[in-house]
Amino acid sequence: MERTRSVKLNICLTALFFAVLIAAFSFGAYAASVPTASGQINSKDGAILRKSASTSSAKLGYLSDNTKITIHKEVFKSKTSTAKKNKWYYVTANGTKGYVRSDLVDHIKYSSVQGKTKAKINYRKGAGTKMKSAGTLKKGAKVTVVLKAAPVYSTRGSSSTWYKIKKGSKYYYICSAKVKLTESTSGTASSSAGSAEQETYVDEPETNMSEDEFEKYLDDEGFPESYKKKLRALL
Repeated sequence: MERTRSVKLNICLTALFFAVLIAAFSFGAYAASVPTASGQINSKDGAILRKSASTSSAKLGYLSDNTKITIHKEVFKSKTSTAKKNKWYYVTANGTKGYVRSDLVDHIKYSSVQGKTKAKINYRKGAGTKMKSAGTLKKGAKVTVVLKAAPVYSTRGSSSTWYKIKKGSKYYYICSAKVKLTESTSGTASSSAGSAEQETYVDEPETNMSEDEFEKYLDDEGFPESYKKKLRALL
């Protein structure tokens, strides 16, 4: 039974990969995705990698000072405050994914992907509609997206995805639902440095992935939720 299930999954994943290729070429380019950032632990006492964004969450491991990490997204723990103590990073460190406090991380370098606003939208100092507005972008405005961000959960028990964007020399946040990403991405750069062009691509999924691994693959590739639904349907 398990062998049959594995074979079926392998066949589905292979078919899925070719479906993604066909869809990509149908649009003339691969789908753009939000890049990750890099950083390192900056604490002589190290940092605890946790299962969720909370100091009471289960410990997944200990990260010594200067441990290099890959940052997948920022997670805000307050609806109104942008203080570092109220922000966490979802990261990969030493091969394990988990959460670490943002005040224990430095030397952050970003890559970027370009996008355009689909409607008039406020850009804010943090992720969430209650964060202070810093200005307004017109429909069709170009934006430089550097990372995913998640606001604190609402009273309805749901949250939305936001993007961290670079505007001039500063960083702000906008709701991802009102942004269309393009295929052009920029190379890794610090907040004060320029960046160069690089190719956008989609990695071929391993054909022996389990369903959980497949979900991680979708997250790592940065597919939007609407696209994930179609890929799950194909699977």
